[in-house]
Amino acid sequence: MIMVPGELCYVAPPGLDHDPRAAARELELARRELGAAFPKKLTYRYNAGSEVHKLIAEYLQDQWQRAGIPVELEVQEWKTLVVDTSAGNYELARFGNAATFPNPEVEYLALFECGASFNRTRYCNPEFDRRLRELRSMADPVLRNRKVYEAEQLIVEDSVIVPLYVYTQRHLHKPYVRDLAMNLVDQPPLYRVWLDPQWQTRAAQAGAR
Repeated sequence: MIMVPGELCYVAPPGLDHDPRAAARELELARRELGAAFPKKLTYRYNAGSEVHKLIAEYLQDQWQRAGIPVELEVQEWKTLVVDTSAGNYELARFGNAATFPNPEVEYLALFECGASFNRTRYCNPEFDRRLRELRSMADPVLRNRKVYEAEQLIVEDSVIVPLYVYTQRHLHKPYVRDLAMNLVDQPPLYRVWLDPQWQTRAAQAGAR
């Protein structure tokens, strides 16, 4: 979700619901279509250094195995995971992305264009690419966001990725710290920050109004 009060609002399309029965039907269909080529097991890779990644991997392993898909877990160093996923050397892998500014088309959707250098999924849908080209020619941000929604909805329907969670930030700072700006990558610039020696006086005056 991207919000600019009084100017712009973008809410992403909803993802697919958790539906074990539908998943079972899809699995049975895949088994019939692939026959002997249906994988006997899958390997899920995730990077070391985070207990959260490990817990998520174990949860996914349990859920997939309940659905009838044996899954092995493989932990890798971050740099190795980056290289392997870039080369397409994986079956299932955990990955994330953090935006540098609030623009879903540039920061996220461009990752799924045919042949894009960061397209780790190897997803390629000419209709998706057409929608991206169409929205890039639009200057009106409201109309542009409608087209962004249509393009993103196609990714959801094609089940290119399985979105699990959204990163959040929590910040605590003293009341005398001024002009501390937050940003999407959680790297607040400090060159504008200053300490207000009169903060108590200003707080008292504000409370008296």
